[in-house]
Amino acid sequence: MRRGECWRYRPRAIPIGPMVLVSAQYLIDDRAVDMLYGVPLVVDDPGGLTAIPVTIGTASGWLNIARDITRIYRGALVEHLGTLDPADLDRVDKAIYNTFGLPL
Repeated sequence: MRRGECWRYRPRAIPIGPMVLVSAQYLIDDRAVDMLYGVPLVVDDPGGLTAIPVTIGTASGWLNIARDITRIYRGALVEHLGTLDPADLDRVDKAIYNTFGLPL
């Protein structure tokens, strides 16, 4: 698993839908880490400065970094759907930095 990958997320029996991983890569590669950070991919534009349009494979949608970043359980990621392209991942990074007031 790598940062920027999109996975179908199914905690317990309730399917949530596609989730894009935003955790740092060095954490994801550590199998001891069960909780990651992700942002759900939504179909409609949620509005706001940190809503980012993305395309993953044949699916298009929006990531709302400021509102929807959440902890996700690694074991509930059930199907790899694709990966953000580098330009989209760069925009996600900038939105995360802006959301949390971090220096670029």
